[in-house]
Amino acid sequence: MTNKKSLFLCSISLLFLNSYGMDELPKSPPKSPLKSPSKRLPSSPIKSPSKKRPLSNPSEPEPDYKKARTEEPELSFYTELKNHISHFEPVGIYKLQITDKVQQLSEKEKKELLAHAQQLETKTAAICKLGNEIKSHSTKEDLIEKFSFHNEHKAIQKIANHLYAFAVLPKMTFPQVFFTNPPYQPKKYPDLDQILATFIKNEQKELKICWFHVDLPTIKDALIPLKNRVSITMITNQSQEKNAAQIIKFIHTQGITVLAPKNHAFEQMHHKFVLCGCNIFDKPLLITGSYNPTFHGNKNSWDDLNISDDIDMITQYKQRFAELTTRSVPLFS
Repeated sequence: MTNKKSLFLCSISLLFLNSYGMDELPKSPPKSPLKSPSKRLPSSPIKSPSKKRPLSNPSEPEPDYKKARTEEPELSFYTELKNHISHFEPVGIYKLQITDKVQQLSEKEKKELLAHAQQLETKTAAICKLGNEIKSHSTKEDLIEKFSFHNEHKAIQKIANHLYAFAVLPKMTFPQVFFTNPPYQPKKYPDLDQILATFIKNEQKELKICWFHVDLPTIKDALIPLKNRVSITMITNQSQEKNAAQIIKFIHTQGITVLAPKNHAFEQMHHKFVLCGCNIFDKPLLITGSYNPTFHGNKNSWDDLNISDDIDMITQYKQRFAELTTRSVPLFS
């Protein structure tokens, strides 16, 4: 059977060759002789195109193309500040003192920078909390170190406070002067208690306060969170012992020292100033003026608030505060 099959295939092949002819079959091209690898034609070197100088000014030096390729575009002030925030760099935020660059930022960008810092503050607080829990249950130093974000959290808190002030203040250099809105007129400026609260929240060391009267919750809400990390002493008028608003009494019940000179029934403490020991950009500041942080002061009075970083003035007000302190006793016995 196998021989028959082979014979059949040979017959088919012969029929195919006869029908087309042997001469019509494709012929393979002649093989070229093998070339020795050592006998290669020399390749001509490829010349780079020469950089021609413009004909109009042949004396002009050739541009540095390599430098042009490696140089990065200059970052905007907004992007620069945002990078400092993302890397927890309070020193970078000190560039806000450069007044000409500050003016480049819009109100929207100010708010965005503050929101970015506040988000990081929330996240680092959560990581610190988790790190404390890990530390209490684990002895692995590499794991504890990985979740130790206390320095970053402290830095971003400082940044957020600076940006909070920046969102309220027109600039970050001193002196600055602020005024109450004209009484019984549409509001043109921020209320001065908002300005005061901004500086209170930024304080890192001590507050020495002299106010004849205060009845705004804004001030209370700014002072109370500081009581455990900032030394606070307030001197007020003796009449505030029986004041109906009782904001000062509440401040006293929260552990803040409240004094008043009571050497005579008609003696009045009429000063209005705040001494900040270490505030925005780690500066001591003096806040003074005719303004009392009261509802009446916000709506019905022509008052002013002045912020200064002048060391001589600060020193004189410190001496005045020390004199007042020696003449004062606790307001609430």
